[in-house]
Amino acid sequence: MSEAGSSQANRALPRRRMARQSTDLVETIRSMIVSFELPPGAVVGESQLGEQLGVGRTPLREALLVLAHEYLVKQIPGMGSTVAGLDIADYALISECQEGLEPFAARLAAARITEAELGEVESILNAERSAAEAGDVDQAALLNLRFHEAVLAATQNKYLQDAAMRLNRYSVRFWRFAYSRGVPMMPSIGEHEGILEALRRHSPDEAEKVALDHWHNALGRLWAGL
Repeated sequence: MSEAGSSQANRALPRRRMARQSTDLVETIRSMIVSFELPPGAVVGESQLGEQLGVGRTPLREALLVLAHEYLVKQIPGMGSTVAGLDIADYALISECQEGLEPFAARLAAARITEAELGEVESILNAERSAAEAGDVDQAALLNLRFHEAVLAATQNKYLQDAAMRLNRYSVRFWRFAYSRGVPMMPSIGEHEGILEALRRHSPDEAEKVALDHWHNALGRLWAGL
């Protein structure tokens, strides 16, 4: 490698580390929001949170900007950031989008999913079932999110995955809240099993139908519980 090439490679390493650290920071704060460690409506104190996570204000603000694009944080000019509240009106609009995106994603996934991806979906579903049987609301809600993320990944369409996951990360807090109020978890898991079976059969029509039925049924349970 030439001296110039070596110099460029050396400069690229810190940039890669910074990108990785930025991604980790977003994931950490996102997890805190989803698990209600940072509850809905909470003011995000940059000094306190930065000290807690061991990061400076610049990377923290960049992470909060990413989370604002995911609807998890609201930024008010001159006042800072707050965790987005559980707004039923917003969720009604978001769920309309999900009912269109998720069945379409299941259709694409049925045509494109690999054996390795099927194994991943099944593994997540097994863990989700175990969490529900144990009454672990937090874990069941997060694994519900991971199930949908794994199906979306199997579409091989990064744009669809990104758009749908932004909505799903907002929605998972509603499911966690609903589960904590007694909305049953097992029916959704049974419907997830139906989606998995359609994916195994590589049947786009069936996958789309069972995914659409799942969203209709799940929303009915959620609205009844809320």
